[in-house]
Order: sequence, then C-alpha cells, then structure tokens
Amino acid sequence: MHYACRLVTMAYGLHVAHLTTGMRIGSAAAEKQNLFAAHALNFYRTYPDIQDPLKQFISIVNTAGGLLTAEQQEQVMDELPRAFPKISLLLTTLAHKN
Repeated sequence: MHYACRLVTMAYGLHVAHLTTGMRIGSAAAEKQNLFAAHALNFYRTYPDIQDPLKQFISIVNTAGGLLTAEQQEQVMDELPRAFPKISLLLTTLAHKN
C-alpha cells in the first residue's frame, strides 16, 4: 500500500503543478508558438461543466483524503516533500528557451 500512496502523492503534486506553474509555462509557450490562433488549445481553454478547475480539484482531493486511513494520510504527507522536487524537474525543461 505504501507504493500506492506514493503514486497518489505524485499524481497530486503533478496536478497541483499543472494548475499553477504548468499553466503559466504552457501559456507562455503557446503564445510564442501562436497556438491560440491555430485553435490548438481549445481543450485547455474550455471546461464545459467546470466553472473553477482549482476549486473542483480541491473538493476532489478533500473527498479522496477522507477515504484514506490515518496511516495512509501520514504516508502521503511524508512523501510530499520528496514528490515536489521530482515534479519540478519535469517542468524545468519546459521553462527553458532551448
């Protein structure tokens, strides 16, 4: 079960990074590549049933957290400090011009 909690932590961290830093990096890249004019990003700009993706994400995470045992919640919390630097490495390549 420990590995499942690690996977949940990584998925959580990746989604948080996407909703924050990843969106800014992606937006800058899309502008430089003129992807908006090509309508290449319609999927990322339109959320037909979601008014606030971040608010919905928080609600889902809170619900999922309630399904974990206290020990599993502790495992996830212990893994977070290790997960975020790994996720940052994934985004680093997008942040560079080269």
